[in-house]
Amino acid sequence: MTSNTQMKQLVLVGVTAAFATLAFLGTTVIRIPIPASGGYFNLGDTFVMAAALLYGPLVGGLVGAIGPAMADALGFPQFILATAVVKGVEGILIGLIAGSRRRPWRAVIALAVGVLVLVATIGFVTVFGRNGAIDTCEQTGVMCGSTSFDFKRARGTP
Repeated sequence: MTSNTQMKQLVLVGVTAAFATLAFLGTTVIRIPIPASGGYFNLGDTFVMAAALLYGPLVGGLVGAIGPAMADALGFPQFILATAVVKGVEGILIGLIAGSRRRPWRAVIALAVGVLVLVATIGFVTVFGRNGAIDTCEQTGVMCGSTSFDFKRARGTP
C-alpha cells in the first residue's frame, strides 16, 4: 500500500468519526419538541445525509450506523440495532443514488429516498406498535427515524 493510499484511508476514517460524532450530537443535543406526540424531532439525520452526499455510500452508511445508534444507547437501548440498520441503509442508499458525479438532481432524488426510508420506518413501527407486535412501544414510546413517538399519547389513552 502506498503512502498516498494510506493517507486517503486515514482521512476517511477521521471524516467518518467526525460525522458520526456530529450525528450523535445532532440526535441527543439538538431536540425540537413535538407536543402532539410527546416526542421530538432531531437533526442527527442531516449529518448522515451530508456524509453520504459528500463522501459516498461507505462513509454515509458507517455514519448512519454508528452516530444515531450511539445516541440510542443513552435513552432507547432497545432500538440500537434497528436504528443502526435503518440509518446505515439510509446513508448507503443516499450515497449510491447521489453517485460520484456531482449532479444536483441526483442529490435531490437521493435525499428524497433518504426521507422516504425514514418515513417508511416510522410507518412500519407505528403499524406494528398498534397491532401489539412491539410491546415496548406501547409502554415506553419509540424513537425511530428522526422522531420519537408515544403511541398511548397519540391514541389518547392513559
